[in-house]
Amino acid sequence: MTADLFKKALHAHQSGDLKSASEYYQKLLKRAPREYNALQLLGGVYHAQGDNRSALKYLLASLKIKPDQPQVMLNVATCQRQLQEYTAALGTLSQVIRKDPANFGAFKSRMFVLVEMGDYQRAYQELDTQIHKFPGHYELYNLLGAVASECEHYQKAIKAYKKALKIRPNSDVARHNLGLAYCQNNEPENALKEYLIVLNSGKHSYQLMHNLGNAYLDLGHFEQAITYFNNALKLNYKSLDSHKKLSDSLWQSGEIKNYLRNFETAIKKYPDEKKFLYEYVHRLLKGQCNLDAKALLEAHYHKHKEDCVFQYLYGKCLTSVGEVDEARSWLLKASASNQLSDDEKLDLCGYLLAVQEAEPVRKITSEILTEKPEHVGALAWWGLYLRKVSDDAERELNNYQQLIGEYQIFDPRVDSNFYRTLLNTLTRLHLANEELIDKSSHNGTQTRRHLFKTEVPCLLELETRFKGCVEDYLTEKSQYRKWGPWPESDKFVISDAWSVRLKEQGYHKGHYHPRGQISGIFFLSLPKPGGSIEQNSGYLAFGDPDIGNVDDFPAQHLIKPEVGKLVIFPSCFWHSTNTQTLSGQKITISFDVNAPKFS
Repeated sequence: MTADLFKKALHAHQSGDLKSASEYYQKLLKRAPREYNALQLLGGVYHAQGDNRSALKYLLASLKIKPDQPQVMLNVATCQRQLQEYTAALGTLSQVIRKDPANFGAFKSRMFVLVEMGDYQRAYQELDTQIHKFPGHYELYNLLGAVASECEHYQKAIKAYKKALKIRPNSDVARHNLGLAYCQNNEPENALKEYLIVLNSGKHSYQLMHNLGNAYLDLGHFEQAITYFNNALKLNYKSLDSHKKLSDSLWQSGEIKNYLRNFETAIKKYPDEKKFLYEYVHRLLKGQCNLDAKALLEAHYHKHKEDCVFQYLYGKCLTSVGEVDEARSWLLKASASNQLSDDEKLDLCGYLLAVQEAEPVRKITSEILTEKPEHVGALAWWGLYLRKVSDDAERELNNYQQLIGEYQIFDPRVDSNFYRTLLNTLTRLHLANEELIDKSSHNGTQTRRHLFKTEVPCLLELETRFKGCVEDYLTEKSQYRKWGPWPESDKFVISDAWSVRLKEQGYHKGHYHPRGQISGIFFLSLPKPGGSIEQNSGYLAFGDPDIGNVDDFPAQHLIKPEVGKLVIFPSCFWHSTNTQTLSGQKITISFDVNAPKFS
């Protein structure tokens, strides 16, 4: 009877029926509580379901009965790592390595635990020691590349993968990883070359198809991107990431009528997969299809009404169609849950403020800031809460007068050659013809790649000038910064840079920069004055989040755009661009600055 239960459990486990597998393992353990294989396999089921605490309980119980199980110990360390119990994970891995110093899986796990702890220097030191001992060890260079990527040292990762390929020139794994490192370093052309070599070797994995789609999307080759994202979905139709990227590619290629069709198909094919339903609703709301989004959720009301994400999205829909009183109750339900992601909680804050509910915003932002005191998004929303309740602390957080810096990069009349070269270069880079659905700009285009990951001399010269201003800003303004991240003036990186071109009636909605610590906006080109001009047309406005009634949060600080001017400010500052009423184009360059993860 026990053997029969074990056979049924194993069959269910291997076929992916985790619920049945769990039930069979538990029945078996009632009859044979010391069956260590069933214990560790049940731990594996819980781990696959995302319940690492229960997984740990059963894995440790298995080891108590039979301690000599190296793979089970590695699984224990994985659960401890995912529970962020890093000291315990290192202890478990040390036991494995003491018994078997050649266990590369344990060493590899140890490196990633150190990286997640933020102990990058120790990870590098231990890797360097091993590479010195075994200079021809292919796996060590592959691991060095992975660790360097986690540390955002992409050039170091690229070098490591190239060394791995010198040892094993035909390694599809190292070449694919090299492509990923190029992609992370904003070099999609080089990434594409490596991916195509892997493809031509006969490999057709889901991840390769998805990454090929990413490279083509980054290059603005939308038709090819659509082809490869479709290929990826043929291999893994449940991939939400591939569905999102396919939808983005369709939108960018101008197939506006079809850009959500893949989500419609996915919902029909997998009606129990809430992730497709929820992402579809997100995209309908971004596309201003508010009634369609509301109707879609109402069709699934009885099935998902107790789910906090459903409550959050339904509250958003109701707010968007003006049903404020009912929206308030759903938004408050959602805000009481601890199951939403930080991004969802912060998005929820805007809708709570729109229905005049400030206290849940205080609770959400305070909880995030207690755990992550430099969280830019939480600081941005906390500032709005403080402003809503007229708390004087808001003036210190959003000290516009002292924390906004203005710098003149050049005078176009004096530096005319540099100006014309920059203007021609940026004009050529604005290839996209459609607005991006997930961006804040309207009636304009945005470049896709880090502008300074390039060999174009004028852009590299501009980066040098920006860095000089950022260094001055960080030195001069640090005395006024009371909250939030602040890189050292001699240790910072421009982590991303992009250009936006706005046409007549173009504008930027209120937003902050969630991936930066300090941000900058540079005015390269402005429309020629003429005719009637609305007051403050095209001005950069600070303190306007574009939520609820405009009277609740009017702009608090305005800056007149001038060609050659650079404005630097904390990334948590809400800012927008007033509608440009003049004919002609306005070209700006924005960038984010961060402290390096590890220098």
